[in-house]
Amino acid sequence: MGLIRKSLAVGTLGAVRPSSKKQRVAKANLKAQKATAAAAAQTAAATAAATRLAAQQAAEEREFRYATDPVYRKFIDDKRAAEEAERQARAAQIAEAARLRRERNAQRWNSLKNVLRKAWPGNWRS
Repeated sequence: MGLIRKSLAVGTLGAVRPSSKKQRVAKANLKAQKATAAAAAQTAAATAAATRLAAQQAAEEREFRYATDPVYRKFIDDKRAAEEAERQARAAQIAEAARLRRERNAQRWNSLKNVLRKAWPGNWRS
């Protein structure tokens, strides 16, 4: 706030406003932005809470259905068994690939060792 405007506001007993129109508009805009941000945050929090509640209720419904419906239980158990079998098959593929890689590296090392033995005969560890 400027010194002249402040002095005028005090001297005229409030007839002259202590802040300019530009300052008042900026202050009003800032308040509106804060209110909008607060409303958006509140809406986001309410939406997140509703989503969590809906997910919890859906989980409880699935659990209840699993406990009471034998057809659904068989479907879920079969699905879980298939996922486990797929996971085990993937693990077996990875293990086989690692084994083949180790064999290939051992063959390469042995061939390199043989070349070096021929080039520099001497005391070689096996």
